[in-house]
Amino acid sequence: MPKLYSRIFGLASANAFSQAIQFLIIIMLARSLGPTELGKVFIGLVVANLFFAFFDFGSTTYFTRGLAKGEITQKEFLAQFRVRVALFAVTNLGICCLALALENSWLAATCSLAFTQFVFQGLQSVAKSQIRLSNLAMAVIGDRMVCLTVVVLCGFTQSMSPELALLSWSAGQIFGSLLLAIRSFEKQDWSQKTSIRAAMGYWRHRHLGFFSLTNVLVTLDQAILGNVSGTRQTGLFGAVSKWFVPMSMVSASASLVVSNHVARAASNAREAIRETRRVWIGIVAIAIAVGIGGWFISPVVDLLLGSQFEASKPLIGFLAVSSAIVFINQPLASLLQYFDQERYVSRVIWITGVVYLVSLTVFLAQFQEQGALILAELQIALQFSILFFLLAGISKPRLAEAH
Repeated sequence: MPKLYSRIFGLASANAFSQAIQFLIIIMLARSLGPTELGKVFIGLVVANLFFAFFDFGSTTYFTRGLAKGEITQKEFLAQFRVRVALFAVTNLGICCLALALENSWLAATCSLAFTQFVFQGLQSVAKSQIRLSNLAMAVIGDRMVCLTVVVLCGFTQSMSPELALLSWSAGQIFGSLLLAIRSFEKQDWSQKTSIRAAMGYWRHRHLGFFSLTNVLVTLDQAILGNVSGTRQTGLFGAVSKWFVPMSMVSASASLVVSNHVARAASNAREAIRETRRVWIGIVAIAIAVGIGGWFISPVVDLLLGSQFEASKPLIGFLAVSSAIVFINQPLASLLQYFDQERYVSRVIWITGVVYLVSLTVFLAQFQEQGALILAELQIALQFSILFFLLAGISKPRLAEAH
């Protein structure tokens, strides 16, 4: 158990440090671009995630789980991953060329980000499955450091734009990918080949794909907010919602380590929770502290972002509660997926996500000027709904298997 804690702490520390750098990046972008232009950056990040989710379709989680359980070898992973990268590169290149021909540099930058994200996330599968924390930590921190460097250089030359902001994300992910490729696969045999049919076997992880795609579709709430209430509302929301991303990263670290730790030692999610109950007590305690503490940090907005983000203050308390629930939901969903209940998790996310987006669209049409606040409030309802169904799946595994 002490080794489990040290792994969680090590990976969480690396992710927390990388997110501290990202926090600085967001502040710099907010001050140089303002709410409206910053909103374009956040919408670009959402669209890039959507492109990534469509092509990845749960394969990153599938390969990580398969490698952790010994169901897939590193040679098989690399052979299939190379084919997927090549196909995604050709697809993205075509979209980029069309975007540039239409003089839409924003879409071209978004496609570049989607491709580098696919490579970076895919290469992390081996390191995650083996919990090789040094390689993973160097990659995620190096990614953010390079991104920060590009942002700082653009700031000094006063050339910052939404497109360059998106390309700074790409530059960081390219650097992180190179670190992983050099350190994780230095002695790996890259000679094994595979067919396109075998590499693109999405049917093997279709439920994971629907789950990850739905998670990304839910983030389209920011794009809907921008289209209905304007990109300024997206900028106001995104500038403070990113403050809570470290919560998600720490939760993801706990999910990864706990799930891989019990993958072969437990037979179901309930048993896995019993085996690591102290970890779960800590997760719940942190979530409660963040949910309460978030209501007292709104005065920091003026200091960090400036007076033009004054309207972001009322959002922070709601976002704190939402992120606290996500902090619990993420490892719960991960456990259910690891114990072959991904179909249940996928359906829960699909149903709640669709209801959420429809409700958001209806409410935004009625309260356009308060769009960011409406979005923050509805996110709490979404996460509470997901939490209820995940707990039901764990407490009644037969119910989950029936779905």
